Amino acid sequence: MITREYDGQLLVVTQPHHAELAGQLAAHWGNEGFHELEPLLPMIRAANEHDNGWREWDNRPTIDPKTGLPYTFATLSYVEHAKLYWRGMTLAAEEDLYEGLMVNMHGRGLYNKRHRTDLAMKRVPVGREEKVAVNRLVRESERLRKRLMKRLVADSRYKNLVSDDQVWANYCLLQAFDRISLHLCWKGLIPYGVQHVPTGYRKGEETSVNLTPESDGSVRLSPYPFKQSQFEVSVTGCLVPMKKYETDEEYRESYYRGERVELKFKLT
Repeated sequence: MITREYDGQLLVVTQPHHAELAGQLAAHWGNEGFHELEPLLPMIRAANEHDNGWREWDNRPTIDPKTGLPYTFATLSYVEHAKLYWRGMTLAAEEDLYEGLMVNMHGRGLYNKRHRTDLAMKRVPVGREEKVAVNRLVRESERLRKRLMKRLVADSRYKNLVSDDQVWANYCLLQAFDRISLHLCWKGLIPYGVQHVPTGYRKGEETSVNLTPESDGSVRLSPYPFKQSQFEVSVTGCLVPMKKYETDEEYRESYYRGERVELKFKLT
């Protein structure tokens, strides 16, 4: 769950809705300066499903007793966090091998600064229980990754798509979709930069993409990575009163009754 202040209320965006926005970015990716996705559909699905383990939790969110506000992806205990991402990895692996590989790498990367591509990430496990949960997830997800890679190498559909450079570039592309979507949902129209964005599938082919809000409310990306010269993406959110909630049930009632809003972003 992603939250921020919005017109005096609390704007809530679920992880699956944020992921759907990432999927929209993936579906429009590629132009003369940015290589099209390969494989296309598994990468779009990976973007669309990279946080799918949160779906059940987001349907029954809980509040942080310290703040009286719902836990978010950035505040939920790593004990629960790790369970959600393990569930997401296994669900994606059942859908498609390549999608599963990407979601696996994404989930595991959240515990090591996106495999050292996002050094600004500062949160670390606190206490023995959280450290044990994270270490267990890292071990189990690495075993799953190896099984998926073994099956992908043996699958004729993917024989040209599983080189180290190809897999790494696609992982970094998934992080770009995730980070752009997360920023728009969480921070809105403020400047932002995403590093290590692949422009191709050979080693070293990468750039940084900068997001700059314009006076007309649009968001300018430089360099621009999408097929159309400009297009609009959207995400569904929910508005609830900005107050301290006493119980999970009180918050859930406000959430279920809250006004649904569609946030639209024009990318240029």
